[in-house]
Amino acid sequence: MEKNLVRFVWKYGKLDTIKTLIVTFMTFPVIYISLEIPKIIVNDALGAGKTPVAFPVSFFGLRLEQMNYLLVLCVIFITMIVLNNWLKFVLNTQIGLTSERMMRRLRFTLFEAVMRFRTKRFQYMKQGEIVQSVMGEIDALSGFFGEVISTPVWQGGMLLVYMTFIFMQDPVLGAAAVALYPVQGFLIPKLQKKVVRLNKARVANVRKIADNIGESVGAIEEIHTSGTANWHLALIADRLYESFAIRLDIFKRKYLIKGLNNFMIALTPFAFYLFGGIQVIQGNLELGSLVAVLAAYKDVSGPWKELLNYFQRWNDLNSRFEMVVENFSGDEVYDRERINGGADDPQAVLSGDVTLRGVSHGPGSSGLKGATCAAPSGKATAVIGGEEGGRDMLMRMMAGLVEPEQGRVAIGGQSVTEASLPVIARSLAFVSSDSAFFAGTLRENLTYSLRKSPALLSEDERKDARERLAEAEHTGNIAATPFGDWTDYAAAGVADSSALNERIIALAGRVGLAEELYHLGLQARMNPADHPDLAARILDARAELGEAAANDSEIADIIEFWDAARINQNASLLENVLFGMPATAQDSIAEYAEDPKVLTILDSAGAMKPLLAAGLSIAEQLVELLGAVDEDSSLLDSFTDYSKKDILASAEIVDAARLKADWKPKGDEKRILLSFALAFVPVRDRLDVLDETLEAQLLEARARAQKIENYDDLVVGFGGDRYSPALSLSENLLDGKRRHDRRSAWRRFDAFLEAAVERGGLRDGVTAVGLSAPLGVGGAGLSASSRRRAALVRALLKRPGTLILDGVAGGSSEDEASVRAAVRDEMAGRTLIMALSFVDAAKDFDHVIRVNVDGTTKEGAPAAMLEDI
Repeated sequence: MEKNLVRFVWKYGKLDTIKTLIVTFMTFPVIYISLEIPKIIVNDALGAGKTPVAFPVSFFGLRLEQMNYLLVLCVIFITMIVLNNWLKFVLNTQIGLTSERMMRRLRFTLFEAVMRFRTKRFQYMKQGEIVQSVMGEIDALSGFFGEVISTPVWQGGMLLVYMTFIFMQDPVLGAAAVALYPVQGFLIPKLQKKVVRLNKARVANVRKIADNIGESVGAIEEIHTSGTANWHLALIADRLYESFAIRLDIFKRKYLIKGLNNFMIALTPFAFYLFGGIQVIQGNLELGSLVAVLAAYKDVSGPWKELLNYFQRWNDLNSRFEMVVENFSGDEVYDRERINGGADDPQAVLSGDVTLRGVSHGPGSSGLKGATCAAPSGKATAVIGGEEGGRDMLMRMMAGLVEPEQGRVAIGGQSVTEASLPVIARSLAFVSSDSAFFAGTLRENLTYSLRKSPALLSEDERKDARERLAEAEHTGNIAATPFGDWTDYAAAGVADSSALNERIIALAGRVGLAEELYHLGLQARMNPADHPDLAARILDARAELGEAAANDSEIADIIEFWDAARINQNASLLENVLFGMPATAQDSIAEYAEDPKVLTILDSAGAMKPLLAAGLSIAEQLVELLGAVDEDSSLLDSFTDYSKKDILASAEIVDAARLKADWKPKGDEKRILLSFALAFVPVRDRLDVLDETLEAQLLEARARAQKIENYDDLVVGFGGDRYSPALSLSENLLDGKRRHDRRSAWRRFDAFLEAAVERGGLRDGVTAVGLSAPLGVGGAGLSASSRRRAALVRALLKRPGTLILDGVAGGSSEDEASVRAAVRDEMAGRTLIMALSFVDAAKDFDHVIRVNVDGTTKEGAPAAMLEDI
């Protein structure tokens, strides 16, 4: 990566820069003409020159009297102004375009470098530092990239035009105009160099502060138990003082530079008025020329200031650019061949024994010392011992995630550290106890390892993406859209998406994830258009379930069934007013407070006024209950359907309502109060909101809502034969709501519901729907055990030649033994390497490697290795 800002811009933005320079040079003659015209108007058209003009005058073949001559000159003058401003608009737009393209390229290049970091780079370069470098530290460059080459040419060119014009009027005034420029040009950069050094020190200190804060947050429990908070506070205070001292020094020097510059600029007009005035009085200089010189010099100060400012910014931003680039370069960054080599060759794989020869890495008992061992190809190898860290190191080296300090790790004789990452990824899979998950659906996470082939777009999609892809190529980004289907079905051994789903569900069943999938499916929302058969069977099951529940008094007592004539105390007020749910699903009920269609229904039904009154009552009670809590308070978690931000904002709304008797909520206030009311569930939230008056108003609004002409198009009503995409699958199975005051009996109802699902043959369909359930950030929607099982499914799905498991299913429980058996069966005839904490399980493997306390290794048949323990 280029480490110099000018070379970076010229190398990657040459075409855009040339376009900018062409427009820049077009502005110069326009500027000169716009300076010359006022002088001609004053001296010739108005007759203020030393030699009077005889009218009529000849002007491009036209004979013009004085008035017409003045008019033509003024038209030319205003034309030049319009043309000059239009060229500036084009120029600034081109500069902005260049800047944004360069910023996009730089950010992509830095992130692409992160993808090529060796794992040891992350040991000292923190996640926050990387994010700050990619997003924060270079942000100031966003408007500067386009100016790197164009600004000195543009501003320097304008300065040259103005100076040329001034010299053409009078050489003495021209000499006065440039007299102080050498002094400024020498003095200002020298002062600026110190500012640049201070800025580098400031950035380095900010990174230290960020590291200290991150380290303290990560060790907060240790700080609390050790009572060392004051030491950490003192450390941060010292760092903050360093930052304060550096920034104060920067401010002083910057404003000293600015003051000196302004003073020197102000001296030149003094010379113009003195010496130019003398010249006019003595008749050696026309008044129009002096006026033109003064006007030109007024404009000269702009380019000169811009040039000085440019060089100040250049010194600062170029040093920042160099620091950031250096952070993303070096020996700990793989070359691009290591990242992309063999990506297009499906036959390029590593196969054979996984061997370590004389491998040493890491400190003390947590590392390896001269480790030599082999996991035979096509066999199941157990790795035991090394609980201090040596075993984890060994497993990660076999997966190519850690490069040994000494020795060699190979698969089939080919060094793992020399193989490209696509070849390694195609050859093996690695699963640890802390495998990563991403925000998205469970299916997207399970098929993550198959996301290899850029999506094939239809003709319409290509047309829509054409500009986006063209810009990607122009800025050095990957010319592919993240949308569409990237799945490599061949790698999973299936033909299409449907077959892949079946394979996922089968694997989930084998490793014990099927039950989790089933429960996720029950809580997931489903578009009936995507699963029409399942939706129809759920509606059939709902009718049967309703009849069965009505005949079972204990079950009937757990459910509050829908009744068109009364309010359901266990449902939200939105459900109660609409007696259904909107046909368009939202992530939460509160979001319907901004849905135009829902707002139209509520207005038409006359529900808005009572709902806003209910929302204000909720806000008042929240303020009374919660008081002055902050956003991290656990008390806010008691109201799961209300936004924490909105709860905290409710105090201001309540205060505003109390101050004015005729207060009416508007804008965000109205949205917050309406969201409170729509999400309010009387029995669950236990606030004194729903009285007889409000119930009557809501029932009247319900009756009016159902009479709205397009009600059935906007709302999926309760008690009918339609599936609601805004409700979860389990909610669609019920013709009512679970009673929140009968939570202790919910498990019995779950069993009742599951029996109904089994009778209706819905389990497989529900399990398949579970694949579309969102997991949240980091897979928060799954338990730790389920995340490990999901990671195992993800690894098995791509059918690796070698599977390495570290911290997964290595324990003594029957459940883990079952998973081990399933994995061994799936990997039959292929290489399996599994770390075991339960040593006795090694007897079921073909080969055993033991990591000793001293970092050496020993290997052999299971019987011999277990006897030696």
